[in-house]
Amino acid sequence: MIFVPGTAPGDRVRVRVVEEHGNYARAALIHRCAPGPVHRDAPCPWVDRCGGCPWQHVAYATQLAAKEVNVREALARIAGVTATEPLPIIAAPAEWAYRHRIRLHAGAGGALGYRRPRSHELVVIEHCMIAEPALSAVLAPLRALVPALATALAEVEILTNGRGGVVVDATAHGRFREPDEPVIAAWLDAHPTVAGLAVRGRDWARHYGATALAVASEADVPPAVQRAGTFTQVNPEANRLLVRTVVDFAGAGARVLDLFAAPAT
Repeated sequence: MIFVPGTAPGDRVRVRVVEEHGNYARAALIHRCAPGPVHRDAPCPWVDRCGGCPWQHVAYATQLAAKEVNVREALARIAGVTATEPLPIIAAPAEWAYRHRIRLHAGAGGALGYRRPRSHELVVIEHCMIAEPALSAVLAPLRALVPALATALAEVEILTNGRGGVVVDATAHGRFREPDEPVIAAWLDAHPTVAGLAVRGRDWARHYGATALAVASEADVPPAVQRAGTFTQVNPEANRLLVRTVVDFAGAGARVLDLFAAPAT
């Protein structure tokens, strides 16, 4: 078996083997001689370098079918579980512009972007195809803010706050530099779509403006208020669909718990 990133089922390609193992190999795509029936042009101009969305060139229905097979095989191989009545995968309501939060790495000169696959190389992006447009709109202003700060930022997360605004949640190397206080305040005044900014280090945190998030799990349930830096599902619409499906399966009057595990700190 040969794994070739960047290809789709049915493609005819020329490849170069880059890794060989006992029962499989990895190869790099040299040339796509003829696209297969499910191949499509990826809309993102950075997809060949960015490590975030490696399946954009595959038709969405084919992606879902492949992921369904992956889940079933993993359950059978790792857990020994085989579904007696397999249920079809449920597509997300939107394929694009669905993420309500993205996390970017900060580089020299205010560069913000994702990492290249299997690398620490930063891929600077101008917008993100899978992020809500409000998040992409903040990227350019953030690129002006980051190099203006004396505090060395490591990562910057941008989130919609559930109230029509955006929150910036940054993590930093080392300590907070006090001269950054007026710089951040002036930046927030100049960009009213950003409701608040939080910046955190190992043993300190600073909050400016309104950094709380309103997270709704169902349309008829009041949203929960969470602080920046806590876990939230990246796809709110798909999460609401998931919650509704589980509640419907459980039936009227059932108590449903939403549980997750986090690594110990």
